[in-house]
Amino acid sequence: ARILFDGIAAELHDDGVSTGMAFGPRALTHSGLGVACLAGDSMVFRLPVSTPEHAEAMAVEGAHTWAPSTLNAALPDWVVVPVESSARWLPWARVAVASSAA
Repeated sequence: ARILFDGIAAELHDDGVSTGMAFGPRALTHSGLGVACLAGDSMVFRLPVSTPEHAEAMAVEGAHTWAPSTLNAALPDWVVVPVESSARWLPWARVAVASSAA
């Protein structure tokens, strides 16, 4: 998952994405906001609930909303997507970046 994360970070670098930390894990940030992060062998994306991409991500087997240990509550816009669906991680990362700029 870390290699995939690094590849996505490199792919989105020209779009203003950098790496940092969000809620503890290594994260992709855009305009100072966390838009995605690692969670073990999964990646977590900030996909607004109102988007079709949120529904698509939630339909993936094993996907669920994310509850960072620092908050003890699920964040409805943040979706944990297992590595088995990593082929779709880059498109979801792009949506997360675009939604952070909106």
